Amino acid sequence: MRGRLATVIGAVASMAVCLVLAHDLAFLARYGSAFGEALAHAGHGPAWTRAVVGSVAIGAGLLVVAVLGLRRLGGVAEQLAAHSTSSEPSRLEFVRSWATWAGRLSVATALCLTIQENAERMIGAVAGPDAGLLVSGEYPWAIPIVIGVAIAVSFVVALVGWRRAVLVRRIRAARRRPIRASIVPRPSVASRRPLAVTGGLMAVRAPPTLGVAVTA
Repeated sequence: MRGRLATVIGAVASMAVCLVLAHDLAFLARYGSAFGEALAHAGHGPAWTRAVVGSVAIGAGLLVVAVLGLRRLGGVAEQLAAHSTSSEPSRLEFVRSWATWAGRLSVATALCLTIQENAERMIGAVAGPDAGLLVSGEYPWAIPIVIGVAIAVSFVVALVGWRRAVLVRRIRAARRRPIRASIVPRPSVASRRPLAVTGGLMAVRAPPTLGVAVTA
């Protein structure tokens, strides 16, 4: 449950970061030095600025938390002497995850940006809705910008997820390893001569007596 919740939060934060970055970069590509004035004219006042700062701050905070989590897992793996295993995700799986995240973020960002810009245009009575707004002359380079931002953000997301999966698999494999019992050498015991037993009782032999010649 916690893992799914973390994934959802990460996806929403990544989406928000992609949206605000793609939006501002698209305006920058369109208006250049008049970027700030164009934002204000389009109705992007202090509320939009706070949204941008908040989204970037949340994304940066989640990234810091993720990096700290990776460091903690790395410490556990080091204590367990965990090494690479055949079950851990490969670099190819990382590339696939990156491509999947990039595709989804690109589509979602383009859709949200289109809805947002159309809503702003209609609220400001600038023009009617236009589904192809991002590919029109009013938003030059909007689609390449959206794709580029999505690729950059998804790289970070996929890398963190892949590295975490690798460490978790290594730690699990290390904990499943059989614990070898340490072989403690037994102390050498000096051999002792058994005591003579006479009549069921232990007796100590007396030293041999020397024969003495007696003359008559």
